[in-house]
Amino acid sequence: GECTSFISAQLHRARAECDHPSSASCARAASGFVWGPIRLPAEMRKAAVHVRASFWAWHLVLHQRHPLDTLISAYHSFGWTHPAAPEATEEQRQLHRARQARVRNQSIDGYVLSNLHHLRHKYTPYFELLDSPPAGAMLIRSRYEEMVLSF
Repeated sequence: GECTSFISAQLHRARAECDHPSSASCARAASGFVWGPIRLPAEMRKAAVHVRASFWAWHLVLHQRHPLDTLISAYHSFGWTHPAAPEATEEQRQLHRARQARVRNQSIDGYVLSNLHHLRHKYTPYFELLDSPPAGAMLIRSRYEEMVLSF
């Protein structure tokens, strides 16, 4: 997404500044920070190669939501509350309405069961990230439910 592209570009620029470790621009890049959401672990890993591990301390926050809660929310969002994008073409609006109709014609149980494999596919890279974070990274696991209940 946009945020991931922006963060990746910032990290790429920081690495370019550090091609000569003794340069003043490298000192600025080494002591600076970049923060923002990188929603896909594969993109985060690509971004991580843009910096030298010795210059940066990675603090990764893995913010997760309970899978059942995610699917129930998606059911209501995709079936009822999410409108088509304002700039959508008529063809895209028709596709959106057809998707809403498919969701609305399922029970919530049916939706959860038919979409569980998509969620499993989505979560697998996050669990891989938990198992093997970038070298020297501090990995913080955050749960959506804790954020909502203990804010």
